[in-house]
Amino acid sequence: AIDNSGNITIDDNTNLDFEGTASYALTVQVNDGVNTPSSNTITVNITDVDDAPVQTTNNGMAVEQFTFSNGVAIAPGDLITIDQDTTNANLIYTITSAPSDGRIAFAGSPGTAITTFTQADIAAGQVIYVPTTVDETTTSDSFAFTVSDGTSNAAGGPFTFNITYG
Repeated sequence: AIDNSGNITIDDNTNLDFEGTASYALTVQVNDGVNTPSSNTITVNITDVDDAPVQTTNNGMAVEQFTFSNGVAIAPGDLITIDQDTTNANLIYTITSAPSDGRIAFAGSPGTAITTFTQADIAAGQVIYVPTTVDETTTSDSFAFTVSDGTSNAAGGPFTFNITYG
C-alpha cells in the first residue's frame, strides 16, 4: 500500500529475504483518469538483517567403552547449527558447562580440553569426546553450549553422550 505521503508498506514481508534477492524493481503507475497514465520504475533495496543461528539437529550420540583412550568424533549429522548469512567456519560453539566425566577436544590433541569449536570443525570430524572416567556406573555425560555467529547467540545443548560398556 502507498499512503498519502508516498510511503510504501508491505503487508506480508515473508518473501523479502536479502539472501534470496537483494533488490527489487518496482514499477509505479499513476493515473488520474483524465491525463495519459505515467509510470516509473524504482529500485527497492532490501537491507540485510543478521539472522540468528538456528540449531537444527542435536541428537546426542552413543559412546562405546573401547573408544575411551582415543575419544570419539561428534558425528557431523548429530550436531548441526545453521545460519543463512554465516559460514560454518564462523559459527562458534562455546562450551558453557563441560562434561563431568570427560572432555571435548580436537582430534589432533585428545589430551587437551577445548572451550570453543566451529560447525566446520564438527563437519570435518575434528571435535571429539574423550571419556576420562572408566567407571561402569557412568552411563551418560553431556556438555552445555551456546552458538554465536559473531552478532547473535543461539541457545545450545546439552549434547549428551550415552556410554555403553562391552
